[in-house]
Amino acid sequence: MIYIIDFYNKIVNNILHFFPAAILLALVLTLLYGRVLRKNNQISFFFFCIYFVLLTGETLWGRLGMDIATEDFIGIRQLFENPWYMAAAVDNVIMFMPFGFLAVRVITSAKPRQKCLIAALVTSGCIELLQYVLRIGEAQLVDILANFLGAAAGSLFRKRSGD
Repeated sequence: MIYIIDFYNKIVNNILHFFPAAILLALVLTLLYGRVLRKNNQISFFFFCIYFVLLTGETLWGRLGMDIATEDFIGIRQLFENPWYMAAAVDNVIMFMPFGFLAVRVITSAKPRQKCLIAALVTSGCIELLQYVLRIGEAQLVDILANFLGAAAGSLFRKRSGD
């Protein structure tokens, strides 16, 4: 139980650390987005930018310089052997729900939900690959699946919430 509390304390500290940068970067990107592309969904884009900076800050930048025991890619079998991995998988589902919720609104082309899910797979795969290559975390195949499920749940929630 103490590991789970430490895990969530680390996440909250990273979010607080990266929040000012997320706001500033989101403002700049949203202004460019509105001026260059002349899109009307700037509020959704603004929140997506904040979310994306916090996501990458938590999963990549927040771990640089940390002494994290790394393993090669962790599969589904380890998920059931260690409660820490199960808690991390549930966290990843929750962490990617805003991705699906916001990306469906930001993507204005045809079939936004399908493109959102492809973007979630690519983003998740890139994060796991970078964690593996940079040795800043445990690259888990389960994380890619959990992130995909979170994005799918978020996109479904967006669809049902009147969008």
